[in-house]
Amino acid sequence: MILFYLLVYVFESVIAYVYFSDNYEIKIKPAYSVLLSLGLYLIGFAVNYIDKNSLAINLLTFFIINVVYCKLSFNISWISGIFHSSILLAIMFISEMIVEYIASYLLNIPIDAYKNSLSALIILGITCKALYLIICKLISLCFSYKRNNAVNDMKKAFMLFLYPVMITVTLTLLFYVSSYYSLSKKINMICAVISVLSLALCCFIFIYNQALQKQENEFAELKTQQMKNEIDMQYLDLLEMKNREMQILTHDYKNHLAAIRDMSSRDEVAEYIDKMNDEIKTANSACHSGNHTLDILINKYVTECYSKNIDFAFDVKLCNLNYVESFDLVTILGNALDNALDAAEKSEAKKILFSTKRVNTYDTVIIENSCDIPPDSKLKTTKKNKGSHGIGMKSIAKTLKKYGGDCEWEYSQTDKQFKLTIILQNK
Repeated sequence: MILFYLLVYVFESVIAYVYFSDNYEIKIKPAYSVLLSLGLYLIGFAVNYIDKNSLAINLLTFFIINVVYCKLSFNISWISGIFHSSILLAIMFISEMIVEYIASYLLNIPIDAYKNSLSALIILGITCKALYLIICKLISLCFSYKRNNAVNDMKKAFMLFLYPVMITVTLTLLFYVSSYYSLSKKINMICAVISVLSLALCCFIFIYNQALQKQENEFAELKTQQMKNEIDMQYLDLLEMKNREMQILTHDYKNHLAAIRDMSSRDEVAEYIDKMNDEIKTANSACHSGNHTLDILINKYVTECYSKNIDFAFDVKLCNLNYVESFDLVTILGNALDNALDAAEKSEAKKILFSTKRVNTYDTVIIENSCDIPPDSKLKTTKKNKGSHGIGMKSIAKTLKKYGGDCEWEYSQTDKQFKLTIILQNK
């Protein structure tokens, strides 16, 4: 019996991981989270074994374990952790009571009949935990804090739920047969082994499903980011073509003005044309860093900032990031400058400063922008499309890893200025 109780605690640890990962963002590696849950539940098993499986101690230990586990492993507040741990406690206790009372009523046996029969204990115990898992998954699918489309998730997971439901029905029938008919110990043990294997397979299916869901979410994020990058690259190609046309036009225009100036003898006309030449130089002061992609990117945001009355200044003379692949550069700087542009547009000062510098083997990109609304520690978005928020920063961090880089940010309440620092290891 001790071995079976240990197995029950292991299964409950898996259910806790599945439930909290369905509802909250994990902050440690999934493997570490599973091991943490398993370790805490094994401690709970030891406590209850020493205390002779007292009901009050069992429930209290279960509650404390879940509170500690969710707080250490997931991005969740203490209040939410206590709330969800209370939900799990209620579901666990109620599922056990439901199975025990229904079995007692249908089979006309004592409520504690499982205490005198190992096979009955195994079958009833696994039925309880299967029901516990089903209820937890249903609650997560209907009221998940992470998913925006729970209806579609429920449709996709319908076939997945058939297995624990079938286990519950099958084990109930096995218990019914073993209670009404006198079966040999060998047959009872076979039923018990089947129950344990069914439990293990059920556990494996749901863990595998969690891994598949994670892969699907990551693929969706990558696909969204890839679409954005493709659009950006198309826009950069268009800007490049426009820049070439403008350079040709500017060159011809200056030649015409030079000819007019040489033919004119009036000082006023010459002064006027000189001013026009100065304006042409200003209009033609696009970024020429030597890095084709960086030039196009900077010129893109110069144009966008001009149309939105945002003062955009840049200095890329010391470092042009020419070792960074074009696709990666668009991912890093495009997302960072999009965020800066959005914040500056909503600010009063409307300023953005972009600069690069090189120190030893590291290159630094600094993006400073005016920002009237202080960001919180999680950089919550003010954009309407909140569902895709976070993908940009995740893409930046993921791309920087290729270059041994990292990023950090700071905010000055006095100056109302946001500063993003991106560090890359130059090659």
